[in-house]
Amino acid sequence: MTGPEASALARLAQAISSAGRPFDLWTDIRALADWAARGEAEALWADEAALDRGVLFYAPSPKETDFFGYGCVRLAGPYLPPEAQEEREAVAARLAVMAAARARERGDRLLTLKTGLDPAVLRGLVSGGFVLGEISAVLELDLTQPIGPPAGPPPGFTWLERSLAAEQGLVESLGDIFYDGHLRHDPKPGPAMAGRLWRLTAKEELAGAAEEAVILWDSSLGRGAGLATARLSTSGQPGRAAAALSILALAEPYRGRGLGRGLLEELIRRLAGLAGRLRAETAAYNLPALALYQALGFRPSPPLAALHLHPEHQAIIV
Repeated sequence: MTGPEASALARLAQAISSAGRPFDLWTDIRALADWAARGEAEALWADEAALDRGVLFYAPSPKETDFFGYGCVRLAGPYLPPEAQEEREAVAARLAVMAAARARERGDRLLTLKTGLDPAVLRGLVSGGFVLGEISAVLELDLTQPIGPPAGPPPGFTWLERSLAAEQGLVESLGDIFYDGHLRHDPKPGPAMAGRLWRLTAKEELAGAAEEAVILWDSSLGRGAGLATARLSTSGQPGRAAAALSILALAEPYRGRGLGRGLLEELIRRLAGLAGRLRAETAAYNLPALALYQALGFRPSPPLAALHLHPEHQAIIV
């Protein structure tokens, strides 16, 4: 990233923050600048002659590309100055068209984006070819508050050692534990492919991608009942790690029995001292999960919209 681009990005971040708008939409804006500087992401500027008009980051996703067998990209932003609604809508639409054009140049076929619920931005993105996949509720828990003593697993259950997960076929025994997730609502990937991607993610989490993993094991039946994992990130407040809840799920026979609370409480206990806060996202319609988070002290943060763009479809719209 050039000096003028870095300066423009800093000014955009300051303007957005001063206006009270969240600009940590997908990942920290400073990390995006670093990715762009290392060539891991491209910055698509709405107007090269006036960089302050807005930017969208374009980052290829190797994992999803390998899994789906075609080019997949994660977008971040758009980062726009707090101007008039009409201007923001027009710039967002322009950035959507630019992203689709870049995807066609590269041969990428699926673009995903999480962004805030700014009506003007969403209108612009949709007019530029994006489709809405899901609205995600976002909640955060302050991990610096006193954490109670460990309660232990529920009667008849135990916490299974992570090293035994693969040996016991944990992910297979849990079955289709994910019923939300924006990829499930897109007919292109579809629920079957999305479910397989989540199971692959669960195996990666257990293999070491997650810093903490809690496995609820049914001792009497000798099978997995639930799984909770979290990853740590240094983005956000300097010197204070944050944790993101990756997985919180129960196998079908164990839902509705209050077991999710104990599973999440144990994960929170293990994260205490490692991170200052825990961030969770779930589909806005996942009312049981939202009730659990709030009961444990999570506080709402600005929600996000998950959008997709298929460049071959966008080419017809534009």
